[in-house]
Amino acid sequence: GAIVITEPQDSKVQDIVDGQQRLAVLSMIFSEISRIWENIGDKKRSQGVFHDYLGAEDRRTGEIVPKLTLNDTNDVVFQTMVLKRESIAEAERKTWQTSNRLLYEAFRHIKALINKWINENGEKESSLLDLEEFISDKTSLIAIEVENDRDAFVIFETLNDRGLDLAVSDLIKTYLFSKSEKGQIENFKQSWHDISIVVGG
Repeated sequence: GAIVITEPQDSKVQDIVDGQQRLAVLSMIFSEISRIWENIGDKKRSQGVFHDYLGAEDRRTGEIVPKLTLNDTNDVVFQTMVLKRESIAEAERKTWQTSNRLLYEAFRHIKALINKWINENGEKESSLLDLEEFISDKTSLIAIEVENDRDAFVIFETLNDRGLDLAVSDLIKTYLFSKSEKGQIENFKQSWHDISIVVGG
């Protein structure tokens, strides 16, 4: 499918306007592949998958720099589960917004499917390599790069006109952002973020 990204400005970081879910799911899959490699004692392959698809250590700070960062609402939960692979207590999960609970359930489902498939295939090492190669070789993403957020939302609206099934909230957001004055897009983005928190997005 297509993802819409903005051109990098002062760094190599690009904003993803549309397509975060696809990339988040791919990250979850590779996180579980890396975890299984570690569990069967192959730390080198585990670290290789992690470095190639999930993140790398900053040599100055020692911190892990993720390849994918989600929005303010979901990023802490995403990084805790997917990059750090830490378990999260049920009491804490009960305080989450809907989007974080859906993220958690999606990751649980992905992990269960991968482990079921690997156990059914018998040979774990071969199955893990097959899965990684299949995803890296067969997954195709069309990256549509635009200069700024305003242009990105025009593209987003065009994709919808061509038959992409978008949520009503996406269409409202697209319309409002397209009407924003020059220099006001960040204020609109923050306001939309605040609204999504109130309505449980």
